[in-house]
Amino acid sequence: MALLIYSVLRIVLVVGAGAVLYLLGLRSWLLVLGAVLVGAGLSYVLLEKPRRRAAESMAARRADGDRFSKGLAEEAADEDAEADLAEQARSAGAEQKGAPEEEPEGELEEAGVLEHDDQVAPGGTAEDPAREDHHHRSQQQEK
Repeated sequence: MALLIYSVLRIVLVVGAGAVLYLLGLRSWLLVLGAVLVGAGLSYVLLEKPRRRAAESMAARRADGDRFSKGLAEEAADEDAEADLAEQARSAGAEQKGAPEEEPEGELEEAGVLEHDDQVAPGGTAEDPAREDHHHRSQQQEK
């Protein structure tokens, strides 16, 4: 609330300075520039207490924000610890099985990546009939 009060007071000073400069005959962009400069100077001199209260208010909000940030950091650390435990359990299970941790062929098939030119993507068809015939002939020869 202190920041809002300070901001409104500054706006009033700029508008008041603009009105005085208008009555003195200043026009166009010089009126705007002069009003901002005079209003800023007056607010620096006249609004010391509201400025201090606004600064204290912002500092208090920042301290509350730090408390919130600390809570987020703690939650993130907890999630990281859970992920580490899950990874350790997964790697311990793989070591007990004696199987390699990664099976690249299985990953290629699951992702739908073709290993050879004569293979067809899962759920798809061959691009041209010649390839399809070649695929069927190679399967028959393997049998």
